[in-house]
Formats: sequence, structure tokens, C-alpha cells
Amino acid sequence: MSQKDRERREKQLLNLEAVLGTTGTLSFATLVISSVFVVEKYPLVTLTMICVGFVIFFITSCCCLKIEQIAGFYKCRACGHKYIPAYRSVFLAFHIGRTRHLRCPKCGKKTWQKKVL
Repeated sequence: MSQKDRERREKQLLNLEAVLGTTGTLSFATLVISSVFVVEKYPLVTLTMICVGFVIFFITSCCCLKIEQIAGFYKCRACGHKYIPAYRSVFLAFHIGRTRHLRCPKCGKKTWQKKVL
């Protein structure tokens, strides 16, 4: 696979991540907000709606993190090393958008690292 094909595929994966994340978040918000209107009349339906919303949100979030982990690389600001971190590292790292606070496997420094394709 050529470099251009790989970059195109990874951009498509990151677009899929955005769609999944938006869909999961909107589904969660819709179910939780809608449950407010049925609280007094049907408490079991309310609990079910909230639980389904959390499950949808959790599953889509895990899928989005996996896509973010495998698409592209993270680049260390200290030494410039490009690498793909473990899923656990991506899951537990503080982040702002696609920039994460990760430890570089080469130099061992923990820095804010950007996603690069």
C-alpha cells in the first residue's frame, strides 16, 4: 500500500470516528433528556432509557478510541519519534481533541503529543 493510499485510508477512519462519536453522544443526550419527561409516570422506562444511553455512549466511545489509536501516529515533542501507543495508554491519557499527554517509548518523557498521519 502506498503512502498516499495509507493516508487516505487513515483520514477516512478519522472521519468515521467523528461520525461515530457524534452519533453516540447525540443518542445518549436524546435518551437522557427524553427520560426526564417520563420520570413520574414510568420510572422503569426512565431507568431503561438512561441505561441504554450509557451503553450506546460507552460502546461508541471505545470504538472511537480504537480508531484513534490505529489511525496515524503520535509524534513526541521531545525527540520527534513517531509511534502507535497501546490502547490502554490512549484510553487513560488526558487529551484535548486529538492531542494526548503520553509517555514516549523511545525517550521516556511524558509530553503533549499530536496525532499525525
